[in-house]
Amino acid sequence: MRSIIFICVLFVALISNAQDIIKFKSGTIQEVKIVGVTEKNISYRIDINDESGAVYTISLGKVESVQYSNGKIEDFKIFNEETANTEKAHLLEFNMVDLAFQRASIYYELFPTKKRNWSLSVPVRYTLTGGGNNHYYMIAPWFEAGLGGNIYIVRKNKSNLSFGVESNYCFTQWTYWEWDPDFVFQQEFTENAHYLGFYSTANYKYNFKPRFGMNFGFGLGWKYRVLHTQNQAQGKLNIGVFWRF
Repeated sequence: MRSIIFICVLFVALISNAQDIIKFKSGTIQEVKIVGVTEKNISYRIDINDESGAVYTISLGKVESVQYSNGKIEDFKIFNEETANTEKAHLLEFNMVDLAFQRASIYYELFPTKKRNWSLSVPVRYTLTGGGNNHYYMIAPWFEAGLGGNIYIVRKNKSNLSFGVESNYCFTQWTYWEWDPDFVFQQEFTENAHYLGFYSTANYKYNFKPRFGMNFGFGLGWKYRVLHTQNQAQGKLNIGVFWRF
């Protein structure tokens, strides 16, 4: 009778101390107590004997396999971390197209709500060579800044699609030459201009990693010159890389 009681007590002790094993893709192996597994995450406790202990959650994209206490092994090698890290409320983008034209363009985006389905944006552009080097046939902004808003209609997996509006202020300076009335010499003139722009925008973001990706965007709208009747249709092209933080 005593031997039976001893075996029962030993069995209960073994069951209570049963451990699950997580093998991470980084090569680390850790003994834990699995709390739950979803389509994207796995939750576990490090202290298997403390039912009220801290619960940790990690993406399945970082897990290679799980060996449960009953001996069952579940393989997650083929799982790819498809979803963009939308927990981050900030996004910073650098426009590669403008860099080719010696302009530095930075685009900041803020996601103020927990759902991250809309954002406020602040684009800033600066001409590295200075606006004074422009000619009448190629007028680039010296400085440009604005404010916009975006609504994300697709925000899952690796693809994010948004539509929005944007307004901005632009300061431009250029030089030109005119002949004197007798056509003896040319006189150089410098002219400054201030513009207000209003655009409709569309952006497609592809996330190579949860926090890193590439954006393809364009905008169409009008640009009005302040204190003048001059205005013109305006298009914008954006191909840039971004980082979520």
